[in-house]
Amino acid sequence: MDKVMVFVDGSNAYRCLRSEMGRTDFHLGKLADKLVQGRHLIRTYYYTAPVNAEEDPQGATGQQRFFAAVKNIPYVTLRLGKLVRRNVEAKCPGCGRVFTKQTSLQKGVDALIVMDMLEQAWKGNYDIAVLISGDGDLAQPVQSVKSSGKQVENAFTNTGWARELRDASDKRILLDKAFMGDCWL
Repeated sequence: MDKVMVFVDGSNAYRCLRSEMGRTDFHLGKLADKLVQGRHLIRTYYYTAPVNAEEDPQGATGQQRFFAAVKNIPYVTLRLGKLVRRNVEAKCPGCGRVFTKQTSLQKGVDALIVMDMLEQAWKGNYDIAVLISGDGDLAQPVQSVKSSGKQVENAFTNTGWARELRDASDKRILLDKAFMGDCWL
């Protein structure tokens, strides 16, 4: 029986599920089980960056409740990057004026995903990786995992699903309303 590991780009999935389906309250364990399809689930990794409690107390509280729930799911590992405040230039679509605004950028999450996918592949801990992400930056690491003799399935929503990541994967799974129906809390 094939050994499967699931790697979830949490912030990427959160944004796209909210945008496409208007909700984010999925049950990670149910989603992983559905994607594994009766094969042997070894572990699920969930990657994100913690919200700054001083900047967004309500968001941080909700996220901490989610983290607590994730930690109670068997065979799940929570991996955290960090949020960094940065000034970015933006252009007003109406008047064309360029201005600077402050935003938070996630740092280290993609590196953690890549490191874990490659390390676990090289150790022979899985036969198939299921990557829940639409991030095109992960296309090259997917190719590296495949060159180690492993298979990579990519699951994501239509919103934000980079073509280069879809093309790099062996199998594509659309996370649409029908698929997600029994994965919500």
